[in-house]
Amino acid sequence: MFHLAIPIHDIEKIKTFYQSLGLGIGRESAQFVIINFFGHQVVCHLDADEVVEKPKMYPRHFGWILDDESDYVEILENAQQNQLKFFKEDFRRYLNEPAEHRSFFLQDPSNNLIEFKWYKNKDRVF
Repeated sequence: MFHLAIPIHDIEKIKTFYQSLGLGIGRESAQFVIINFFGHQVVCHLDADEVVEKPKMYPRHFGWILDDESDYVEILENAQQNQLKFFKEDFRRYLNEPAEHRSFFLQDPSNNLIEFKWYKNKDRVF
């Protein structure tokens, strides 16, 4: 299990965003909220000074690699139906190569970027 801490500027907006992805909310206080990010701990700390105004895809993002393409599509469609903000729409990388994969990036209300991936060949993740 991993633990990741990220800066946010509004706890209620963050809770709504991550819940719309089907993720659970754990402990919270006036200064933080813990997200159950697919069984891992993402702690969202209030800190307006650390929130990036104009996010860039690289180097600052985190995400999840899904085992099945159907799970990837389900999260993609859920994000579209909930009108979540896409930083980069669904695309394929390394088409027809061993590391071929699908990816999309969401942007949470505090401009944290979350990437979702599905690899055609799981042995090419690393």
